[in-house]
Amino acid sequence: MIFAQDNRDKIQKQNPSATVRDVCLMTGVRWKELSETERAPYEKQSEEDKARYLKEKQEYQASHDDEEESKSDASSSEEESKPKKVYSSVTFPSLFLSRHFFFSW
Repeated sequence: MIFAQDNRDKIQKQNPSATVRDVCLMTGVRWKELSETERAPYEKQSEEDKARYLKEKQEYQASHDDEEESKSDASSSEEESKPKKVYSSVTFPSLFLSRHFFFSW
């Protein structure tokens, strides 16, 4: 992706009538033509970005796990005391009428 972001504008300027699909294909061809030494900086950036993403994801999940635990403790007693809702055609008449209408054809 990093290689594509860096080279997309160049390819579009060289091929102004190319579609998005064509630009993607040309980018892929250029990537395949690169040697290992030319690919190395892009692969290094990709690994660094992946490590950053995984770190942020873990931090996010840890913060939301803590929030959910505190919410679930408080809400579990509330949910137990509430009666369960029963839905019927009286609650949602348009839903039941429209379903009957479409299936009666």
